[in-house]
Amino acid sequence: MAKWLLVGTLLLALCGLTGGERMPEQTFTIYYGAASDAVVDQLSDRALAIIEPNGWQAAQVQALEDRGTQTFGYVNVMEQEPAYDLPAESALQVNGKQVPIPKWDTYMLDLRRSEVQAALSAKVARIAASGYTGVFLDTVGDIDDYLTEAPRVQTAQRQALTDWLTRMHAAYPDLKWWQNRGFETYTAATEGVVSMVLWEDFNAETVANDSWSQRWLSELRRRPVQLLAVCPDAASQRAAETAGMTTTVNANDVYDHL
Repeated sequence: MAKWLLVGTLLLALCGLTGGERMPEQTFTIYYGAASDAVVDQLSDRALAIIEPNGWQAAQVQALEDRGTQTFGYVNVMEQEPAYDLPAESALQVNGKQVPIPKWDTYMLDLRRSEVQAALSAKVARIAASGYTGVFLDTVGDIDDYLTEAPRVQTAQRQALTDWLTRMHAAYPDLKWWQNRGFETYTAATEGVVSMVLWEDFNAETVANDSWSQRWLSELRRRPVQLLAVCPDAASQRAAETAGMTTTVNANDVYDHL
């Protein structure tokens, strides 16, 4: 019965937003572009902002915090990126091959390797030193999405993530930790450290008709975690708000502009 009540609620929310109705207020923003006075002004009316630390000075971060916006520094946990400058040996190997991420033309990293953890730790240290409220852990969902056919590797990556996060939590106890997707990894490994989970690409029509989405929405709502959603359209935003999630709208997973 609870399942169908949840589905019915989502369908009502999906159908209830007309073209002329105002969208729910957006209380958080994801922005990976560079900082400027205008950007600080625009973000200062949001409760939360996820930003890429490489484009921000500590004074700009503090200006946002002083205006009441909690800032979260972006950390790409599972994927190689130019800023890390990691050697090819840092790649995760499954059956002797790298695990590609075609959408972003990159590949998965092996969290068991010391140089990978050192690169992530260095970024967290910069975030802490600059006065951010917390850390946004992106690409954690890769563990769930790309390693289903390699369960031993998947378990090892979850354990490495948990071990690293436990050390980071001890080193920076005042930081809040926010995870993007990776729902199974959250329930199996990171729940004790992460207090916020983002559901990127929360599509109301998909959620209302997909048993996997229904199961995880129901499960996450029972957990002691703050749920947030990035929605592709107004109807999905209304459905996510109805389900008790804090929302923002973005249609294409690109966050370089406000």
